[in-house]
Amino acid sequence: MTQPILGKQAFEWGLVDACEPKARRLLRRHLQRLRRLSKNAIRGYKTYMSRITVPLQDVKSMAVAANREIFSDAGNLQAITRYVEQGIFPWEKRDSLPVA
Repeated sequence: MTQPILGKQAFEWGLVDACEPKARRLLRRHLQRLRRLSKNAIRGYKTYMSRITVPLQDVKSMAVAANREIFSDAGNLQAITRYVEQGIFPWEKRDSLPVA
């Protein structure tokens, strides 16, 4: 369809991940998170995406291999485990969290 829709409607339809009236604040929050992502993980996914020249369903085995590589990286696994077990994002320092 070529008709514009409101951000709220796009969010309800699952076309966007986030929507709020203060777009600049939302953008700033997402950019702060993006800056903290693992550069190796980003590089791996960009390398994978740059190799795709056919429809995505035709490269399932390549996608699985790329994910296995990224999720077998010790640093990525440590960061994931730390978040799951302690709720601490990779960019957060342990001593910066409030004590319960």
